[in-house]
Amino acid sequence: MNELGEKLKQQILDAEKKQKAAIASSPFRAAFHLMPPVGWLNDPNGLCQFQGVYHIFFQYSPLSVDGGMKAWGHHISKDMIVFDYEGAPLLPDEDFDRDGVYSGCAWVENGKMHLYYTGNVKEKGEHDYIHSGRGANVVYVSSEDGIKFKVIFSFLTGASISEGLILASSDKISCKLPFVILNSPVEISEYAKPYISFFSSLKIAQI
Repeated sequence: MNELGEKLKQQILDAEKKQKAAIASSPFRAAFHLMPPVGWLNDPNGLCQFQGVYHIFFQYSPLSVDGGMKAWGHHISKDMIVFDYEGAPLLPDEDFDRDGVYSGCAWVENGKMHLYYTGNVKEKGEHDYIHSGRGANVVYVSSEDGIKFKVIFSFLTGASISEGLILASSDKISCKLPFVILNSPVEISEYAKPYISFFSSLKIAQI
């Protein structure tokens, strides 16, 4: 984790600690459904079972209930009834995800958990960030224990996504993904939301 990542991690820990007591005593706190410790919750991502444990990641803005800095939070469970919060392992601390860790998925194979997420980037200038000014990068992350995560590399950029492409397998992808395919060109404003589809023995990452 780089210096910015360490700073964001500490800010999240401080926010969670500061508000823990007040939030725990709130009558509006859900008693059964998953909620983040503080802040703002968006979509679930990367749901999987790995080494006998269920993992639920979610888009998480711990510093504000109005959104803001977006990371991935992480809950684990052995029975899908009792969950433990494991912090925010994926943070927007690189150029390719500097404006948010957005939607993605998980794929378990050969004793590893493989995560793919959208690195959100907002360009400087006069933009509405809907039709212009927003970039999306597909980022690949790997874990051997489901707790510690390592960003391997960003392998699809907004520019290549907008053109449409077929990407041959890369030796950087340890799970030996046969290929990554984009069926048709899309506008940058539609974002990149990677997910894995299984067709017989082929594993196709679709954007």
